[in-house]
Amino acid sequence: MKKIIIIFLVLFVSSFSKEKVIFVTGEYFPYTSRSKVNKGSLIEILEEVGKRLDLDLVINFYPWKRCEELVKNGEAFATLPYIITEERSKIFDFSVSLIESEGKLFYMKDKLKNPTWTDYNSLNKYT
Repeated sequence: MKKIIIIFLVLFVSSFSKEKVIFVTGEYFPYTSRSKVNKGSLIEILEEVGKRLDLDLVINFYPWKRCEELVKNGEAFATLPYIITEERSKIFDFSVSLIESEGKLFYMKDKLKNPTWTDYNSLNKYT
């Protein structure tokens, strides 16, 4: 099961009190969405935590690659939601999971007979 991991590190919260704490994210409805009034369920959780901890949260939406770069370069505190990969684990720390999700894929049975795949990259031959 793939877990969607949220990078959500609120350590030494008192040191962030009343300072801007920048989170970055991309479009991943229903979890994060700039086009929805509440900006998605994970953003609602994040904003509630920020309010309870008296943090001045800033949440910006960018393409996913840019989110990773902004955190890596120290321009943003954290990004969400992300799946832990070996490559990311070498660079970033991850929080505990706030949500879990099993990604599923579906296809037309009459269009694709007995597909075989071992990982996401092996799906390229079907695109």
